[in-house]
Amino acid sequence: RPIYLRLATQDADADVTVTLPALGVTVANVNIKANSTASIDLTPYLANIQCSKEGNVVEDKGIYIRSNALVTAYYEIASVLNTDIFSLKGQNALGKEFYTPFQNLMSNDQYHNGEGVPDNGIYGDAAYSYIVIVATQDHTIVNVTPTTNCVGISAGSTKTVTLDRGQTYVVRSTGQDASSRMSGTHIKSTKPIAVTI
Repeated sequence: RPIYLRLATQDADADVTVTLPALGVTVANVNIKANSTASIDLTPYLANIQCSKEGNVVEDKGIYIRSNALVTAYYEIASVLNTDIFSLKGQNALGKEFYTPFQNLMSNDQYHNGEGVPDNGIYGDAAYSYIVIVATQDHTIVNVTPTTNCVGISAGSTKTVTLDRGQTYVVRSTGQDASSRMSGTHIKSTKPIAVTI
């Protein structure tokens, strides 16, 4: 915390609406002047947008950003510790077939100093690799074939889920070692989806 949606316009004013379509919730309506920026605080909606850590779960966690002019957008975890940004690609992110890239040389660190001293809760929860799939249309059939064992899906087998607009499906590896990375996991759908790893 905090979590922000950062938006920037180009050479035209933009009316931007942010919704959680599966929940029927409007988060914000903003008008951004040309060549300007705006921030939307998503922290109050964290429970509605942060996916489960468990894996093999369908949830109503998708965010839909609609603009009447070109904008750039990114999702920012603005915490003092472990900050990150996720560039949002809009229509360029959508597709019906994906292969996931993951690094597969290093394990997730279970120790706080890399010298074998136990974590003792400094990191909090154990770190796993995840894939989050979001549907853009109702009745989207998604097939996931992971390259390693995942929660509820064996390596090489295919899991089929049906998602409605704004619903997400979380795939989580079962291990933390380098061999548990889901590199090359194949995702295929009947309608456009977006995938985050």
